[in-house]
Amino acid sequence: MSRVTLSVPFDASQHDPHGTLRVTRYTAWMRDRTWLKRGPSLFGYHPGWVWWALAVLLFVGGATLITHGIERRQVNREYIDARLAYHAMEQGLDVQLVAAVVEAESGGDWLAESDAGAKGLMQVMPIALRDVRERYDVGPGDLFDPDYNLRVGTLYLRHLLDRFDGDVRLAVAAYHMGPSKLARGKRDEPGLSSQQLIDKHAGPKTKAYVERVLGMYDAAQ
Repeated sequence: MSRVTLSVPFDASQHDPHGTLRVTRYTAWMRDRTWLKRGPSLFGYHPGWVWWALAVLLFVGGATLITHGIERRQVNREYIDARLAYHAMEQGLDVQLVAAVVEAESGGDWLAESDAGAKGLMQVMPIALRDVRERYDVGPGDLFDPDYNLRVGTLYLRHLLDRFDGDVRLAVAAYHMGPSKLARGKRDEPGLSSQQLIDKHAGPKTKAYVERVLGMYDAAQ
């Protein structure tokens, strides 16, 4: 805030050496109307009312987003389990297999997102979503929606099982790394077992993924 010096007829008991009345900071501040334009002071700086209003809006908006995010993560686990079972049965999949894939992919975090762009409970990749939408009657949706994600993910897993003649090990590997290399290997080297195909064409992350999924699946039987 500024301090305004006013020249008025002076009282000898209050004048300064220059013969002007020094009005108190409070009175001067009240007379100085520029503060209405500048807004309250922040460490001696006047950002202005517009900037103060923007700051308040950003603060309120940020707090709302944080609260909304917390609420979104508090999804009823029973709801997810029910939708998982529904979509697994709709596609003729073992519920425990789908549950093992979900656990390995996202740990049950329906808002999970990988650096590669995989989203949701079953970490559906954009290319897998496009494949499913082209093959089946699936409209656009939010992959962070547990129901939509499970629908797309189980359809894709069903497609992989059909493509690899019901071979769970190959289907799980293909879910992680994509089906192309394994499909070519199966076609060109029909004498190789599922494990041999994976050993030859899959990387270490896919191999570890397959063992984890099938380990959980077998334990649940």
